[in-house]
Amino acid sequence: MRRVGRALGMVAYYVGWRHRRLVMDNLTQAFGKVFSLAELHRLARLVYGNMGITLMEFLRLPGWSSERINQIVSIDGEEHLREALRQGRGVILLTAHYGNWELIGAKLVASGYPLHVIVRDQADDAITDLLTRIRAGKGLRLIRREQAPREVLRALRRNEPVAILADQNGGPQGQFVEFFGKLASTPAGPAAFALQTGAPVIPGFGIRHDDGTHTVRFYPPIPLVRTGDRHHDLHENTQNYTREIEARIRERPDHWHWMNKRWRTYPSPPARPRDTAPAASLCSNPPASSSSN
Repeated sequence: MRRVGRALGMVAYYVGWRHRRLVMDNLTQAFGKVFSLAELHRLARLVYGNMGITLMEFLRLPGWSSERINQIVSIDGEEHLREALRQGRGVILLTAHYGNWELIGAKLVASGYPLHVIVRDQADDAITDLLTRIRAGKGLRLIRREQAPREVLRALRRNEPVAILADQNGGPQGQFVEFFGKLASTPAGPAAFALQTGAPVIPGFGIRHDDGTHTVRFYPPIPLVRTGDRHHDLHENTQNYTREIEARIRERPDHWHWMNKRWRTYPSPPARPRDTAPAASLCSNPPASSSSN
């Protein structure tokens, strides 16, 4: 299965030049100052190999029993999760598209945790249905993104863990925080839920080993910044969470899904004070401007 998955990844690497260019652009943004071009290409091939193996594992997941999952996936740092749950406010599991992230959920369910996961629909309905069947079939409690504000709070009030993947572009409404030295729009959901409920935020990531086994590794909770200034607190906590995700990516850069446009959205320029605006902008019909994300 791993050989087939790795082979599929290599086919995608050599055939899908547009995605390969995006991956190389992202890797260059993150590691261009420390890795040579040849090293970046080698890293890109490892990324594609990981994605191919992850796909094969995910497609095989429906046939894996809880016993089989427990055989191939272990947990490191489970005490952090248990201690957080003992506080009675639920737990926000901060994770990313890293390693085989689907196995994190399957492992926690197999270990007896009532795990909720925020998901979003795909562009293709058939793919959405497939993902939903496989995830729900392993016992994951799926929360649609549009239902998240209500359903996440309900789960946390029941003292249940909620996993949030907070490593992709957050759009114009996201918090602009530093990610590999460049501002990136980032979803503020984990920070917003933590500030509202006081639920601990526990980082958790899946590590792939060469023998085909995996380790779900939990880390100590990230301290919550709470000053009373909501805008400041959302930004600072989102920056701290993003810094944690970046640290894990730096440890195993081949594990992250570099095929997304992470820096796609740009911060809006600050508004120019009216009394210092150039004369042209004071015209009754100023020329139209365009912007692009």
